[in-house]
Amino acid sequence: MSSLFDRANEMTRVTVTVAEGKGDSLGSTKIWLTTIALPRSEARTIREDLERLFLEDIERVPAHFIDAHEGRYSWGADGGPFYEISIFLAQSTVDGLIAATTLKLFASLQARFQRAGESARNFADDFGNFREMDRDEAISFARWMIWSRYSKLLRNTYASANIDFPDESDSLELVSESYNISSESWDVVVKDSFGAKYRVEFLITDGLPLAQTIERQEPS
Repeated sequence: MSSLFDRANEMTRVTVTVAEGKGDSLGSTKIWLTTIALPRSEARTIREDLERLFLEDIERVPAHFIDAHEGRYSWGADGGPFYEISIFLAQSTVDGLIAATTLKLFASLQARFQRAGESARNFADDFGNFREMDRDEAISFARWMIWSRYSKLLRNTYASANIDFPDESDSLELVSESYNISSESWDVVVKDSFGAKYRVEFLITDGLPLAQTIERQEPS
């Protein structure tokens, strides 16, 4: 039986999301997210950093809410613990500052991940190694990211139009894709059946998509 010390230091998959939109999480116009590995006890302190950066350091904080939950993955075998925290902010006059604050937060999280050492990197390899991502894999990953973040919005849109909701993210049509060799980053644009476009940018660092941005543009 594991001790309290062992559980506190157990490596945990951590996902942090910052979403900016029109007041609800379904229709967020811009999403930033990052996934890293940290000891469980350290993962639980991320909320303090997030609240300090977004709710104390920013003047005229826009309407917002924070959601956090944790648990364990189990796909036939124990996949280890996870911790997910999200902050949703209404669009406001401080949009540029929100983006800058998000990147500051992600930089500090990446530094934490690096300090966690080899055990964190080995654990991270188990839930996503993107070192050898090719064009098709990048496009599939981008489609999956959009599908996982906007499926409720898309489902509602299809229902309003009395159209059966497709089961596969492949229904998102590819518009463009590019790879920046110097920064090891992908930029993929797709659109849904109603003409809304989604741009996904992700930066690969140590085999993980540590900096990801999704922008949604309503059909013109």
